[in-house]
Amino acid sequence: MSSGIYQRLKRPLWAILALLVTVCGLLFVPPTTVQAAGNGYGFAPQRFQSGYSYGNGIFFAPYVFTLYHEPKAGAEPIGAIRWSRKTGGNNIEWISPAGDRHAIYADHTFFCFYPLLDVAMMAVTSDTDDGWVEVIYDQASGKTGWVQTKARMDEVPDKLADEVAGKVTAKAAAAPAEPSHFGVYQTWQEFMKLNAKAHGIYWLTGVKEYYRSIRSSDADEAKLIPVTIIRDLKVKHVRGNWLLVEVLDFERNTPIGWVRWRDDDGKLMVFPNLSGQHLPIVTTAF
Repeated sequence: MSSGIYQRLKRPLWAILALLVTVCGLLFVPPTTVQAAGNGYGFAPQRFQSGYSYGNGIFFAPYVFTLYHEPKAGAEPIGAIRWSRKTGGNNIEWISPAGDRHAIYADHTFFCFYPLLDVAMMAVTSDTDDGWVEVIYDQASGKTGWVQTKARMDEVPDKLADEVAGKVTAKAAAAPAEPSHFGVYQTWQEFMKLNAKAHGIYWLTGVKEYYRSIRSSDADEAKLIPVTIIRDLKVKHVRGNWLLVEVLDFERNTPIGWVRWRDDDGKLMVFPNLSGQHLPIVTTAF
């Protein structure tokens, strides 16, 4: 091929490549960082169809935990992840099985993260009956690994995580106990029932006005309930992908109706209003 033809072809090829890179990047939009007063760095879901996969449940990540290739004792570790209440930015620590360490992005690992409040949520894609869940640890590339839930952690020590955390030292033994929600697995239904009721909800940006409407029953084709501008929503009940809510509008009417909290593909439309101020509720004992 002559150099003149090559030069003429090279420009459109580079243009096409640049376009592909841009489009791929738009498919994954990290959540908006929230700098809540007094609560430091953190973020929660903000955008509908952001590229995040939320799976069928939530794993509340401990400060240090190990990811495995398989859900069984003696499985080969993928690596360990470490964060702390002192995490003040988007970098958390990755530790390889050989002990090598480097920084990774918190907003690729967690979809909700408030380090000062001990909140680090990961999407769960699968679970077993004996205390293992498969989590997405890299949302940008869709990488998954298996972690032990709280019940299994209590029975079978996580050796790599213990070594990284230094729990064998006297100092660690004297440290305060970790929060009770660390290592807990919840289905989305359980999470919504407890947290949406307790803290209220907010709609993610990008949800069409049609889906923000209040309906007379939990069905897309249900009759719409007339409401002026909504001031507040109080969640009364969770059924499937729907929430029964009591609405307070600017005319102080309080109609009750249904809104969707996720679409049929599992993409979140609303999220509990944790706002960096409330810990997740993981047990009905609260």
